[in-house]
Amino acid sequence: MFPFPIGWIPFTEFIQAQYYNAWLGPANWIGKNILSIPYEITILPNGSGDTTFNYVLIFIFLVIAVAGTIVWIILDSKRTHYEKLWYWFIVVLRYYLGVVLLAYGFVKIIQTQFPAPSLETMLQSYGESTPMKLLWTFMGYSKEYNFFIGLTEATSGMLLFFRRTRLLGALLSIAVMSNVVVLNFCYDVPVKLLSTHLLVISVILLLLDIKRLVAFFILNKTVAPVPVQSVYRKPWEKTLYIAAKVVFIGGFLLIYIGQGVMRQAQLSQSTENGTALYGIYDVQEFILNGDTLPPVTTDTRRWKRMYIRSAESVDIQYMDGASIRWTCQIDTVHHAINLASMGAAVGTLYNYEVSHNTMIMTGGEPRTMITFLVKKHDNFPLLNGQFNWINEYPNNR
Repeated sequence: MFPFPIGWIPFTEFIQAQYYNAWLGPANWIGKNILSIPYEITILPNGSGDTTFNYVLIFIFLVIAVAGTIVWIILDSKRTHYEKLWYWFIVVLRYYLGVVLLAYGFVKIIQTQFPAPSLETMLQSYGESTPMKLLWTFMGYSKEYNFFIGLTEATSGMLLFFRRTRLLGALLSIAVMSNVVVLNFCYDVPVKLLSTHLLVISVILLLLDIKRLVAFFILNKTVAPVPVQSVYRKPWEKTLYIAAKVVFIGGFLLIYIGQGVMRQAQLSQSTENGTALYGIYDVQEFILNGDTLPPVTTDTRRWKRMYIRSAESVDIQYMDGASIRWTCQIDTVHHAINLASMGAAVGTLYNYEVSHNTMIMTGGEPRTMITFLVKKHDNFPLLNGQFNWINEYPNNR
């Protein structure tokens, strides 16, 4: 969990980065001399939580934990219990798991973790996608399913913040995280280590009541409630504790909501809100210098498809399958598009006319004049599918 909550609080990411940088040297030495890793470890946490660095770091922590436990037992062999240490250990587990589940819950509720499938994804075949991409497309298709899963994660996280609802939060967290772990392993999502640890933490929180659960659900016995003892000695301690909890939980809620709103704004700017011409266009007719080029799959000049991603970016796919990203400037008042290769200062100006889903573009130098007719590709069954109460036949195609 360390250095939590550093890295989760805004403006503390650089401290977290320095923490991981400090482990890079030891990780490389242990990886080379003990684990016999034949290559240098250079990749630090970058969105993938299953890098070589992560696995070596887990190994280091395991060795430190085992060695520390042995030394602790020897030096403190006369102590009969660790009730206070165990109490705060459970508190830290509850709050860490609660914060992480809140984070994952809100990015699904606001649908920024699994955004709706892009038009580019619509043209990608199942066979061309990776297992992780397939999962992201499946999850992103339904806003309602995103909301359901996100609400379940966020609810389990909120329940873990309170001692009276800790068991219910642990049960719900195990249900949620078991599914997440299986998805990560089966679809090769590089969050296997983190999700597995979150599931283990959920199980630890459940084990506090394992005897009561077995007696109630399996042995059919009456189970007495667990007394919730006050941890406050003075009234002001309770007030301070409640205020700190409100600030902690409320602060993270504001952070996640704010981040979600900002991310949603970024996504909308990069899609159809970025330009009225957003979409994928199939090139139906391509005229170069007065000659109509047939759609031959080996042609490296004729365009096959144009994907207007935003008001600044266009992807051009050629007949041979090659795809190149261009920068663009779109003038919707004068119906003009300026296309330039990435990094180029000067581009090519095209005038366009739009009629329904069809657009005619003309531009280029007089000796390389290009005119082509494109039709907007928007007939996707996945995007046009609707919910039906009655299905006379399964619509599985």
